[in-house]
Amino acid sequence: MEEKWLVCFVESKSWGWWNVFTMFRKKFSHTFALRFNSLTQTWILFEWSSKGLIVDTVPRDYVACIIKQLKDNGVVLEIEKKPHPISLPMIPLYCVSPIRHLCGIKKLCITPYSLYCELQKNGGVFKFGTENNI
Repeated sequence: MEEKWLVCFVESKSWGWWNVFTMFRKKFSHTFALRFNSLTQTWILFEWSSKGLIVDTVPRDYVACIIKQLKDNGVVLEIEKKPHPISLPMIPLYCVSPIRHLCGIKKLCITPYSLYCELQKNGGVFKFGTENNI
């Protein structure tokens, strides 16, 4: 079964050690993923944040609100999940690591922007967002 994810890139509203790496690309200081499950007719949110790992179904109206915000203030790529194993560890654990593993990206990516570039090289397709955010 084809599993496509929307990988979302936004400016982080919280301050943490990761801001040292993202200060020059603030619009790429956080990443998370969304997917519509056609079997259950639900949206799935996959996110690592300062609140921990979130893997949950979310209501359509919540997703509609997120997508509206992303169209104005974010960038979204669609990518098909790769089914091969990854040997690089997820440490340090921050938002990029789980998304990299989710998408099957083998290359170590340090920042959300480096993940964005690697996803584009691996079949990621620009879905929506504002071009001046890139």
